[in-house]
This record gives sequence, structure tokens and C-alpha cells, in this order.
Amino acid sequence: MQLIGFSGPYMAEIAQSLDRLDLKYATLSTNESFGSAAYSWPEPVLTQGPWVLAPSYPQERLTLAQLLSINRSTELFTVIDPSAVVASNSSIGHGSYLNALVSVGANSVLGCSVFLNRSSTVGHDSRLGDFVSTGPGAVISGQVTIGSGSFIGAGAIVRDGISIGINAYIGAGAVVVADVADYALVYGNPAKYQKENSVTIHDSDCPWCKK
Repeated sequence: MQLIGFSGPYMAEIAQSLDRLDLKYATLSTNESFGSAAYSWPEPVLTQGPWVLAPSYPQERLTLAQLLSINRSTELFTVIDPSAVVASNSSIGHGSYLNALVSVGANSVLGCSVFLNRSSTVGHDSRLGDFVSTGPGAVISGQVTIGSGSFIGAGAIVRDGISIGINAYIGAGAVVVADVADYALVYGNPAKYQKENSVTIHDSDCPWCKK
């Protein structure tokens, strides 16, 4: 198993989860800025899996996933910290990472490469698209739908039944009480539209799932 990505806190977080799961892995990271090294990984990284992707930002994970999907002989590895609690009738897509103390409620569906940071909560009957990420302590209530590539900031709360579009950005500490459009950046209590999200993924679906 290869843990790869750009240097940052998620490298250490995922490594600790793998250690707690007693799984062996090799680590490969770079200090270079995103984009400059995205396509210069050594050949063995591209051909030998399974892989665990460490970048916290959806667009970085998508770039690496697209690169690695050229080789279909193996897929992205899902890591669920042993302290996380996932309902038995919920499903987690490949390449996802659930950090320590995460909770996923009954009958929820998480897409591929979903990253739930420490102490995040996903309520019952929720649907999270591919490459969705949360900050620490985010609360996603029941029957919430979140589009691919969206980010829910640290400590944000999304009320029951809310729909969030693709590539949306919910600011830290926001309280979302109304639906959020595609590409919207919202924050505040109650959360209000501020502008279009400047960092967007134009093709945020899992490259493996589309083949």
C-alpha cells in the first residue's frame, strides 16, 4: 500500500490511522506546490497499488486519482479510523478517509474519495458525492445531499434536509439553513451567499466509476 500526496497534516493523520489499523504502507510525499509535481511521481507509484491519497483538498485528490486511474489493475484504498462509527447499512466509496471519532448515521451513502476530518458527523439518510471534504467537527444532519467536490468547513452545521450543490464551499462555523447552489461560497449564521467559489472542480466524478 502506498500513501501518497503533498506534504501536509493529512499525511500524518492518515498514517496514524493506518498504524492503529496495523496496516503496512510506504509513504511518498512532496513539498512542492500543488500542480508542479502532480505529474512527476516515480513510475512505481503509478503502477503499484493499492494507493491511499493524502491531499485534503478535493481538486488535489482528483488530480492524483485521474493520474492513477490509468492503471485499472488496482484501486484506491479506503481508510476508516478504528475510532470512527459507521452504521452497518451505510456505504463508503473507495478512496475515502474517515478520520478519528467520525460518525456516519444509518442509511447514508458516501461517494468515492470522500474525506471526513476528525470528529465530523454525517446524519442518517444523507448522500455525499465524490471528493466531498469536511473540516474538523463539521455536522451534517439527516437527509442532507452534498454535490461532488464540495467542502464543508470546520465546525459548520448543515441542517436536516438541506441540498448543497457541486463545488460549493461552506465556511468554517457556518450554519446552513437553506439550500446552497452549485459553485457557491457561503458563510455566517445563518449562512449567506458571498460569491462564486474561486476553486472549483470542473470534472469532480470519480475517474474509476465513470469507466
